[in-house]
Amino acid sequence: MINAVDPEKTFSDASGKFRLNALNGTLNSGEIISDPKSTDRKSF
Repeated sequence: MINAVDPEKTFSDASGKFRLNALNGTLNSGEIISDPKSTDRKSF
């Protein structure tokens, strides 16, 4: 497979705003969810 890479092109980075948090170990939005569906993990 031959790929041509154009370093001048820019692409959107969907995870860009979360990258620094992920590198620091926060793998969620940082918001703690507190609702019945989140605490009851045995039923639908």
